[in-house]
Amino acid sequence: MLHTLEHLGYVQRDDTTRLYRLGAALVPLGQAAAQTTRAAEVAGERIPALAAEVGLSFALAQVTSLDEAVIIDRAYAPSGLHVGITLGDRYGLFDGAIGKCMLAALEPDEADQLIKQSDLAPRTEATITRPKELSREVRLVRGRGWASSVKEFNENHAVAAGIWGSEGRMELVLLALGFPAQLGPKQIPSVGSLLRETADAITEACGGEPTDRVRQVPTTNGPSRAKGSKTA
Repeated sequence: MLHTLEHLGYVQRDDTTRLYRLGAALVPLGQAAAQTTRAAEVAGERIPALAAEVGLSFALAQVTSLDEAVIIDRAYAPSGLHVGITLGDRYGLFDGAIGKCMLAALEPDEADQLIKQSDLAPRTEATITRPKELSREVRLVRGRGWASSVKEFNENHAVAAGIWGSEGRMELVLLALGFPAQLGPKQIPSVGSLLRETADAITEACGGEPTDRVRQVPTTNGPSRAKGSKTA
């Protein structure tokens, strides 16, 4: 195992002491992790003000693989009813607004292929179950920089936008949630623009790549559908 790690540059062997130390290949990995942490901190500082400004629930999800994102932070409006958010909830490629953001972060051909391979099982009557329709929706998300879900995942409405890392990967997803009366069709475009502007500002502040660069998310073995009852 150590010989393999040495070959990959993750460790270095001192021929004199015969001891191993961390290799240079770990430096960019550490830098990327630090950048993601910094972006999460900046986003976490901003979402309480956003929640108060628009009167919605806000959340931050970390993209952990090609097909999964995990809720790591949340904020609620200071007054009134709000959609609850559970820290640690996991979302897959076909789970509402977060899933659309992850699909839009992939190369178009790859996203289309994953959509064709999925059964697109409905969660609600509004869930998009036709591959061509979902592919069109993902292209729209890719072009405008934000995604929406109108009763497609559950009875709530959601809007999401991606935050990008230094290597052009989508590292985080900024999410707004509301009941239909709070976040209706008329409000969704303005909330989407707000999320896109905020996500872009966080991306730039933390040294991420501009959103017009090649977009990727960390790779894994294949797509999955996250389980459980969630809010987005």
